Amino acid sequence: MGDLSFDLCFADIIIWRYMDFWKFVSLLKEQALYFTRVDTLKDPFEGKLPQPNIERIINSLKKHSPQDIIEKVIEHYNNSRNNYYVNCWCMKDYESSLMWDAYVTNRTGIAVRSSANKLKNSFNKDNKEPIKLCKINYIDREITPIPDNRTHFQVAHKSKFYEDERELRVLKMKFVPAQQGEGLVYAGLAPPEEGLFVKVDLDSLIEEVLVRHDAPPKFEDLVMNVMKRYNLNKPVRRSDLAEKATS
Repeated sequence: MGDLSFDLCFADIIIWRYMDFWKFVSLLKEQALYFTRVDTLKDPFEGKLPQPNIERIINSLKKHSPQDIIEKVIEHYNNSRNNYYVNCWCMKDYESSLMWDAYVTNRTGIAVRSSANKLKNSFNKDNKEPIKLCKINYIDREITPIPDNRTHFQVAHKSKFYEDERELRVLKMKFVPAQQGEGLVYAGLAPPEEGLFVKVDLDSLIEEVLVRHDAPPKFEDLVMNVMKRYNLNKPVRRSDLAEKATS
């Protein structure tokens, strides 16, 4: 299961975050990582209960509860994902052609290399709202259950179809008061923000910056100049895929 406490056994794991250039500039300008609310991610099943958990709820309630109450309980669990924001990284010793293609939309793309430990230590320890790191567990949602009554595990699991992403996920919780109805309390209201910035120490976080292998010739210089403007002094180089593309 996803370990939501920081596990020293993966502290030195290399991680990558791929992005378009404008997102990299935003990272530098804000001095912050952008977190996306889970229910707005592309995968519509992100943070929802797997089928075995739904069946377990149905079986435990069907003798004493009408169908509409059972449906609301399931809805309550699924809507609890609305209170979670995530920032996602790829765990790999080397860069990934798949991730370049998936998360960079043009030739002026960026990959930031870091480690799990550097990511953890880059956050301000005075943050009022907790931030947790977890390795994503990839499951068959039709047959694999997750622990009951632990909402954060819902956002620490994804469909097996995404396992090539090898995701390390940072979780941030922002709770909205639940709704009251028919003697039960239901989650449902999402925070108004679809995303939010969380301040980090970029000097502690970033080890090096890669530009896409087919980026324009002067793009590395542009990246270095922008980094200099924001007082970030880190190595910048062209992706190793450049060598493979020309060999």
